[in-house]
Amino acid sequence: MISRATHFASERATCIDHILCNDMSDIYSSCIFRAKISHHLPVCINLNLNIGNIERTGSAKPRVKVNEYLLNKFIADLRDIEKAISPVKSAQESFTDFITEFKISYDKWFVEPNNLSSRKFNNLRKDWITIGLAKSCESRRVLYETWQTNRSNHNWNIYVKYSRKLDALIDKAKYDYFCQKINENKDDLKKTWRLINNILGRKRQNKLLTFPEEDAAHNFNKYFVNVASDLVASSYPNDVDDDSFKNFLGQFDFDNENSLTDVVFKETDLMFFISKLSNSKGTYFAPKILKQVSYDLSSVLCKLFNKCVSEGYFPTELKVAKVIPLYKNKGDINDISNYRPISMLSVFSKIFEKLLHKTLTDHLESHNILNDSQYGFRKKRSTLHALINAMENVCQSVDSKQHTLGIFVDFSKAFDVLNHSILLRKLSHYGIRGKILELLTSYLTERQQYVSYGGIESTILTTSTGVPQGSVLGPLLFIIFINDIVNISKMASFVLFADDLNLFVAHTCRATVYSLANSILKELYNYCISNKLIINFSKCCFIEFGFKACKDFFHLGILNNRFLKVERYKFLGIVINSTLNWNDQIDQVITQVSKSCGTLYRIRLHVPRKILRNIYMALIQPYLIYCIPLWGSSLSSEKMNKLFVLQKKCVRIVAGKTAKENGIFKHTKPIFRSLNILTVFNLYTYFTATEAMKVISTQSPCLLFNFFQPSVRSNRLLLPKFNYESLKKKSFVYNGSKIINYLINHDIPFFGLISLPVFKIRLKRHLLTIQGRSRSGDDAWLQCNHDIFSDIRL
Repeated sequence: MISRATHFASERATCIDHILCNDMSDIYSSCIFRAKISHHLPVCINLNLNIGNIERTGSAKPRVKVNEYLLNKFIADLRDIEKAISPVKSAQESFTDFITEFKISYDKWFVEPNNLSSRKFNNLRKDWITIGLAKSCESRRVLYETWQTNRSNHNWNIYVKYSRKLDALIDKAKYDYFCQKINENKDDLKKTWRLINNILGRKRQNKLLTFPEEDAAHNFNKYFVNVASDLVASSYPNDVDDDSFKNFLGQFDFDNENSLTDVVFKETDLMFFISKLSNSKGTYFAPKILKQVSYDLSSVLCKLFNKCVSEGYFPTELKVAKVIPLYKNKGDINDISNYRPISMLSVFSKIFEKLLHKTLTDHLESHNILNDSQYGFRKKRSTLHALINAMENVCQSVDSKQHTLGIFVDFSKAFDVLNHSILLRKLSHYGIRGKILELLTSYLTERQQYVSYGGIESTILTTSTGVPQGSVLGPLLFIIFINDIVNISKMASFVLFADDLNLFVAHTCRATVYSLANSILKELYNYCISNKLIINFSKCCFIEFGFKACKDFFHLGILNNRFLKVERYKFLGIVINSTLNWNDQIDQVITQVSKSCGTLYRIRLHVPRKILRNIYMALIQPYLIYCIPLWGSSLSSEKMNKLFVLQKKCVRIVAGKTAKENGIFKHTKPIFRSLNILTVFNLYTYFTATEAMKVISTQSPCLLFNFFQPSVRSNRLLLPKFNYESLKKKSFVYNGSKIINYLINHDIPFFGLISLPVFKIRLKRHLLTIQGRSRSGDDAWLQCNHDIFSDIRL
């Protein structure tokens, strides 16, 4: 379609940009723009796509206006709504009346008449391009066309000189613009990051299916609703004994006094949870408005929620979810199985669920029901704790010359296939009964959802299995459901993080350890059949830790499904391998930091140094500190030194011109100090010490606290004994105990004598001082001394 020159050099012109088409019937015209956008002239084509208009049925989030007068009017309506609550009506009728009246009042006072947000089009002119700069850009275009007409060296030199000066002015205008905007929004983190993404050119890309959106919304909803039930039906026979799951339940004796049967909510609890709502996660009602009327709103909701508890009924309006499909960025875009459902629930549902979550959690913790091996969705527990537990068990087993297997089991759609009947009976077994159990039964049954896609809303369908996606109660109900999985065997160490199941089996005989592991997997399969969970065999694998190279005479698996033996595995975001070194993990961190370093370099000229440091802390620091108490123990390895060099490069970018003196890079020690940034070696020291302090002072998680051994003769910790020096250096407990003892030996209070925030501040200040005067960053943790707390004012 293009037959003229699109690329011009100083001495020649070529036609190297083309548009190819195999159907000329719908093509109107083609053309070339004479614009200096790039080295190649833009080409375009005008054609008829024959796309009809699609009626959009989706409702956009309303645009609201808020002021003190409107809030007072709305509060007056809330008080009238509270007075109208009838004790005669059922909980469902009362809540329906409340939602109706609440929405009428909300729309009346807050929603603007033209409440649908208008579609935003991309503004071609950047905000920092002034009228003067725009005229200069036009002058540059004229100079470029002059050179194209008469391609002489004189015209080219004039154009290049003018273009360079203009580019410098545009960069200066862009820098001043973003500095001003960032200063204006310095207290609004969301707007600040929106500006940063604007600088980086990051835009959301909405990938759409090629078939009509109306059909897509319906197909998505049908798939999301039926995928779990179809998976269960095709995996297990229908003649499974409904009571077989009881074989794995532990012994819990609850009488009427110990059981959780009823609860009365308080207005103060509702006000607290309303104040914690996220302003960006409301579906229709803006959380920021609910927060401003929380006193009166909590009074109304408290009566309604207590009425729901007394009747054991969860309102129907709170059981409807709006689902938005999100492409996983892998696989065929037209395959709906490559989309992830993102559910949005009513803000009132989230408040009610948070109250129930607190009630259930208090009961579970007071009776010590949840097993210590579960680290997911629990307070004071994290992925780091799960990894420490796993690696300490492996290190101790290998050090004892035991053959150790790490088995990693993956479940297919574990949250979606959860059986309601079994869950409710397990809740009763754990002492959750009476009206609370009736309420949870109502909460799980007859839930509905619809899909919103491309502005089109599907019909509403009912779900029959699984916990609600995007809910507050869902994760807690799941870990209750899977709580008894550790009862399948006492010969394995379990580490769970929600639905991630990891087993570790050790024995002095290699044949025996494989035999034990296969018998445990057989029991796991029986457990899954009884509880109607589905193992995804294609993603299950195992690692032999510390084994010498030998032929594989042994195998792991369930029935005819063999588990894949691997040398390395990504375990909760950390790469572990069979040799128990951290080279693979450090390589992963280096790759992640390198990418972020490029982003930092691109943005360096457009934001002030202070903001650049904040971007460093958001883009670079998280990769350096995630689980560093484990992989950071490789202090003297070449990989860690390579990572340290990369960190120094990032720090020099943040420092900008101050990183150089007479055109030569200065030493980074004063730069780290001035930016208040720790080296990767001292980050290891800092987070190892603080994590050890948290575990010991709170005695939680219990399994980790039991690894530490306090001395009976002093307030120090006994160092765990290891036969192999290499394993000792990799142990978090050994390194954490050694650092703590060093602090205690220098009269530094530790056990309950100093708060954690004060400890963190003083430790960081001391490490900054040490790394500023030591020859290298990695020896700072060995130089801790008694001045860590001296002469420091907080």
